[in-house]
Amino acid sequence: MKRMIKLWGVNIELCDDVYEPHDDTDLLISTILENEKEMHGYDVLEIGSGTGLISIVLAKKEANVTAIDISMDAINCTKKNMKINNVNIEVLHGNLFEPVGNKRFDLIVFNPPYLPEDSLDKYLSDPYKQAIVGGKKGNEVIIEFLKKLPSHLREHGKAYFVVSSLSGINDIMTIAQDNKLILIPQKEAKYFFETLIVYKVNVKKE
Repeated sequence: MKRMIKLWGVNIELCDDVYEPHDDTDLLISTILENEKEMHGYDVLEIGSGTGLISIVLAKKEANVTAIDISMDAINCTKKNMKINNVNIEVLHGNLFEPVGNKRFDLIVFNPPYLPEDSLDKYLSDPYKQAIVGGKKGNEVIIEFLKKLPSHLREHGKAYFVVSSLSGINDIMTIAQDNKLILIPQKEAKYFFETLIVYKVNVKKE
């Protein structure tokens, strides 16, 4: 039986073992749309597309969207929802930036796995664990992303990503500084056990 939801004017079919849109997804989309009023012709990359919701929303804004996910379940789900919503997105399978080689983008979006490892993780399916657990500290995937980000942004390009207060933010800030990145907090949402923050990323000009 199909499980359908509608968010941000997009019809999404939920898929087994694929991260469903949650509060972090909503926070990221709202931040992007509030900051980026005009995306016609933008070359956009979403890493970790999941159901494809964010990629589809941006494609409907007339951006040229490339979506990447490390999970084949997510790749198939993104493709399915792309067809449902009649948009054209390049969907690629792989880890972080690997599938796009040296290509640069105007806008890069990432809702990463940001939770630290926990003893309860053993009850999660491997694909779902991969989508939410970012390593022992919760920031390892984010750190790898930030290290590779500068070589994939155009001169005036920018990125947006979500981080949790549980993710060792001080380490993330240090890595950003080491890689000449400026992290600017945009929006946050507080919950009983964590705060989610969306950061905008710019590359420091020489």
